[in-house]
Amino acid sequence: LQASQADAHMRKRSQTEITPTFIKRLLGEGDGSDIDRVAEILQAMEDESKVAKGLRQTLNDLRTLKAATGRTQGAASESLKRLALQASKANALMRKRLMNLGAISVCERLLGEGDESDIDLVAVIVQALKEDSQVAQGLQQTLDDVRIVKATTGWLNNGEACLQRDGTRLEICKTSAEFALLCRYFRRCLTSHRLRYHSRVRCSPPLVKIESIHRLRPSSDIEKLYRLELEQLKRKHSERGGCEQARLSVALRRKMEDGVPNLNEALLWHGCPGRAVIDRILKDGFDTRFAGASTGCSFGQGVYFAEHSSKSDLYAKPDEHGVRRMLLAVVCLGQPFYATKTTEDFSMPPCMGCSLEIRKKCTCTKKGNTFDSISALTKDGGGIVDFPEHVVFTNFRVVLVAEIAYKHESECACALCRRS
Repeated sequence: LQASQADAHMRKRSQTEITPTFIKRLLGEGDGSDIDRVAEILQAMEDESKVAKGLRQTLNDLRTLKAATGRTQGAASESLKRLALQASKANALMRKRLMNLGAISVCERLLGEGDESDIDLVAVIVQALKEDSQVAQGLQQTLDDVRIVKATTGWLNNGEACLQRDGTRLEICKTSAEFALLCRYFRRCLTSHRLRYHSRVRCSPPLVKIESIHRLRPSSDIEKLYRLELEQLKRKHSERGGCEQARLSVALRRKMEDGVPNLNEALLWHGCPGRAVIDRILKDGFDTRFAGASTGCSFGQGVYFAEHSSKSDLYAKPDEHGVRRMLLAVVCLGQPFYATKTTEDFSMPPCMGCSLEIRKKCTCTKKGNTFDSISALTKDGGGIVDFPEHVVFTNFRVVLVAEIAYKHESECACALCRRS
């Protein structure tokens, strides 16, 4: 304050290295009042040096970010990006300041509402917050989820751009961001399972080596029928404004566009016995006539999907080289029926009125209004399974998006390896 009152000696004193160091500490650690103190000091310095200009820019960025409310606007995004870049350059104090000013909540808002540039901004911030592993890991996971959903949605909408022929696959380069994303998601969905169904012994999650990942494009007929199914479900649930939010544990949901009713499209896993079967599914879709042929059908004669890749791993058969294959699919669950007990005699979802098998047991006067799928609840949720599984009864509510080929490592001690 003395320096700001035309005291040249005090201004010279304020321009020594001590003051910029003190300001940096305030900018990195302080609260809102400290920002105001820094503003007074900078005004007193009246310095056009590189240091003073940098400090003024940082001060303005902090003020912009602090004032940002609701959806982050462009100015706040730019300020946040500059601060993040400073923080990424080993500036521990600026990392702390980012945390204090709610960078995490801003990131979450950007991931929920923002566009592609906002996703890139969050990636910069995640890199900047590398010192805080727990926070950075949480943001990285959310960032991965947004990118996976965005990528798979793009594959469905623009499949013709990369996969010219129907029923084809395109290998994803192992050094690409898409490969790394899908690897992380696949591994995140691996969990421990019981040694056997009634066993109390919990085994380690599968330890796997991913050999390759392919993007898949089903036949154009399947894609058209899938879109027709969506339109029918929209009309069916139009009076209620869409379906209730499905109870999903770890599965990713496809983000609906504004004004589009929720139909519970989710990314789910399906273990497959071999590549020849995958080729047939790509061409003709799933065949529900073979439901339960080798593994039973506890919840009806439909096509089964899991939220945990380790659950689907139980049904993926290895080839002569020990390679297993798993499918990642977009599955439209619509309005699920939540099963708390087995429903093996169901050939379609039950009646929405009485929840009974529609063809033989339903006594409702107006038949035909059924649920769209069956979701088996876990034991924690009042059901009978350890991990959630979902069943659809028409192959036209499924579109394959990726095939993951992998092996169990020799030291794997998962339930499947310990049984063999």
